[in-house]
Amino acid sequence: AADRAVHDAIAFARCQGHLVVAAAGNRAQNFDDAAGPLWPGAWERERAPSPEECERKYGFVTRGPKERDDAYAPLLFSVGANDALDRPLASARLKARPPLTAHAHAIATRDTLPNPPELAPISGSSLATAAVSSVAALVWSVKPDLTAAQVMQHVYDAGVDLYDGSQGEADFSLAPGQHAPRRTVRRVSLCRSLMGALGVALEKCEDTPKAYGGKDRPIGELWSVAPSQSGSAYYYAAEE
Repeated sequence: AADRAVHDAIAFARCQGHLVVAAAGNRAQNFDDAAGPLWPGAWERERAPSPEECERKYGFVTRGPKERDDAYAPLLFSVGANDALDRPLASARLKARPPLTAHAHAIATRDTLPNPPELAPISGSSLATAAVSSVAALVWSVKPDLTAAQVMQHVYDAGVDLYDGSQGEADFSLAPGQHAPRRTVRRVSLCRSLMGALGVALEKCEDTPKAYGGKDRPIGELWSVAPSQSGSAYYYAAEE
C-alpha cells in the first residue's frame, strides 16, 4: 500500500541517520470534527528503527553516531501550528497537538499560481514544518556531530513552554512506555535554538514574536487589513 511505502521510505531515511520532519495536519472546512494527527505526522508515536533493525531490514549499519537508548528518537518529528497569540490555528485538528509547534498564521509568501507570483498570506501546519526544519538545519550546521534526535532535543529544549500543568501535555508523542514522561507543547525558537548551539546567553532572545510591516504593528493586526494595503508585510516566525 502507498502508506506502507511512505513509512518504509521514512524508516530507511532514519536508518541513514537523516532527520524527518512532518506536519501534524489541518482539518478541511467541511470536517469540523476531524480529530487526531494526519499521517505521516502521526508516526511520531513510533520509535525510529534500531541499528539492529536497520541491518536486518536494509542490510547496512546505521550511519553516524548511535542514538542513546533513552533518547527521544521517534520515526519522525511532527509539527503543529499556532497563531500570533500562541493559540492553535482555527484549522488545527482536534487532539492533534504534537510536542513542537511554530507560528504559521498568515505567513506572507509568494503564491506560485498567479503569473507573475503575488504576495499572499498562507496558514497551516505545513508552513510550521518548514520553520522547524529550517531551525533544525541551522542547529545541525553549527553542531554537525549531533544525531538527528539530539538536534531535535536541542530544538525542543530551547523552545518556549506554551501552557502550564497538564494543559501543556502534547496530544501525541512517543508512547510513555518508550519514553517517559509525556512531552509538553513548546513553540520553536530560532533565536534560543541557535544561540544555545553557539553558546551565547539566551537572555539576548525574546520569547514574544514580532510582526513587521511598513511600520511596526501589534501582533494580530498584520493581516487585519488587505495585503495590498500592508504592502510587503511579513509575519516573522523568529524572534529577532
